[in-house]
Amino acid sequence: SLVAEARAAYQRAARVNATPRPPAEPTASLEQHQAPEEGMQAAVLAAERIFKNANPPPIRQGCVELWAGLTRTSQRPYTPRHRVLLHDLLNKLDEDLFTVTVRHAATGRRFSLSDQAFLQRQIFGHGAPEHTFSEHLTPHQVFTFCSWWLPSIELIRKLSHEFSRVLPMAIHGFLDRASAEQLLHDKEPGTFLLRLSTTEPGSLAISFADTGTERPSVVQHSLVTVEEGQCIIMFEGWQPHTYSNLTELVLDCGRLERVLQPQGQPGEKHRVFSS
Repeated sequence: SLVAEARAAYQRAARVNATPRPPAEPTASLEQHQAPEEGMQAAVLAAERIFKNANPPPIRQGCVELWAGLTRTSQRPYTPRHRVLLHDLLNKLDEDLFTVTVRHAATGRRFSLSDQAFLQRQIFGHGAPEHTFSEHLTPHQVFTFCSWWLPSIELIRKLSHEFSRVLPMAIHGFLDRASAEQLLHDKEPGTFLLRLSTTEPGSLAISFADTGTERPSVVQHSLVTVEEGQCIIMFEGWQPHTYSNLTELVLDCGRLERVLQPQGQPGEKHRVFSS
């Protein structure tokens, strides 16, 4: 499946700090490339050449489509651009998020400033210096990011109903483990938030304040595997539990009581997930 192949590619890349069979940098010959018909065809051909050695195939195809859409030109000669601007990539991702969530909310969901900062960390790596929106991205950076983003946007599609709820918010989404722990470290046990996993592309992570042995509370993390028609949660040391949907999982789980909101105040889970 796309999620399994992407997860394997992402984990291999993380271990060696490089993508498996990374795409080549554009060569000078691409600069002379022209398609006889239209700019999109030229962009697709150029993107296919750039990513021809990238694996797995589903991620390669997703990269080709994304790269071609962001580098195509509409004026002759139809020579595609060879770098993607960070600004253009973030705008495209924002449109994808809006398209997926607008089916369930009149306005759809857009990236916040903190969401954009999270995406930049996913693109450039944690601890990287601050980047400007006019910065260019290499094919290697785009491929590494797509290994995480493509299965993640597929997860958002599966959970689009819950993801579209922002007032109150059901799924924070764009948070890493450290940020979640910082938000939950002083909260009452049972306070939780839902986010996209940064290490298991295509999985949902539940971060929650739990009763600790040495402190009043300790932040725990559990993965939720979302498949068509079911959600499977695995608490550490527990047998996996299967539910028909995310709302059923949250409402049934006694360890999850209050959903942390962006303003820092928790909301009762029944009010958030039963609306």
